[in-house]
Amino acid sequence: MVTKAPPGVSTAVGLLLKIFPTVLDEISKARGKPTKVESQDLIAYVRRLDERRVLFFPYGLEVVESCVASLDELRRFTDETLAKIENPTARAALGSILDRSRAFVDRWHGIHATPDWWEHGGFHGGPTAHRDGMADFFQDLGELRSTMKQMLELLRLIEPKIKAPNLLPEAV
Repeated sequence: MVTKAPPGVSTAVGLLLKIFPTVLDEISKARGKPTKVESQDLIAYVRRLDERRVLFFPYGLEVVESCVASLDELRRFTDETLAKIENPTARAALGSILDRSRAFVDRWHGIHATPDWWEHGGFHGGPTAHRDGMADFFQDLGELRSTMKQMLELLRLIEPKIKAPNLLPEAV
């Protein structure tokens, strides 16, 4: 004996299953949390940042041109991610990252190059670093890295699944 559901029950269940994710997203938005898609975008964005050695590599091994090119690429994909996100907290964090990376690239793009002494085994922290303007470059890079980490911590507050082992070590 086969029992049939009353007409419309399977349709109602199907409808509930279709609108459930939308309802969850609206609840998340009301609580100040990113939607599921925004969370996925933020997680992917931070994963890309965590792969950027310019944000964690030792200063003495950095090359100005490589840093500027990497930060220009970072600026580009931050802009792309920002265009997809509506959550106000995430937008503020991404906007800050975008502003700081733009300012850095604008200041250092094409203006400064790694000194010639680097090719002869010199280190950026050596005695000529101050004379060549490298101290200013690394001061700016350090400030940018600090801002980035603060903004990533903010993103991690609204999306706890964010992981960035190179940039945000897990709390002990």
